[in-house]
Amino acid sequence: MEDCPGLVNFTLPALAHLEYAQLNQPTLGLRGLLRGLSHAVPIGIAGILVSMMLVRSRTPAAALGSNLLGAVFGGCLEYCSMLFGLRVLVYLAAALYLIALVLLSVRAQSHSKATTGPI
Repeated sequence: MEDCPGLVNFTLPALAHLEYAQLNQPTLGLRGLLRGLSHAVPIGIAGILVSMMLVRSRTPAAALGSNLLGAVFGGCLEYCSMLFGLRVLVYLAAALYLIALVLLSVRAQSHSKATTGPI
């Protein structure tokens, strides 16, 4: 399960470059399966990541509250796909993941400086 962030790094670019017109060629059942999987896999990975982060959290209640707030924010952003399309939403998700990664790395660096401090 430690590879879940790597899977997110793979699925978002894959979705960004997916040509949906190519998905019109298979049979109806296969089209439904491919289209469903193309958008269910990132959601499934996100669910696994949330579970992993909740287990690691020192304050699970605050972490769950943040997750719920993020779900509401994500739902609002989802409506952007009606205006701009799914591809823009994928790029927006990638940007948000990148911002979260930067913030987590800054937080980890400041935490390590605070605990190691000058001797």
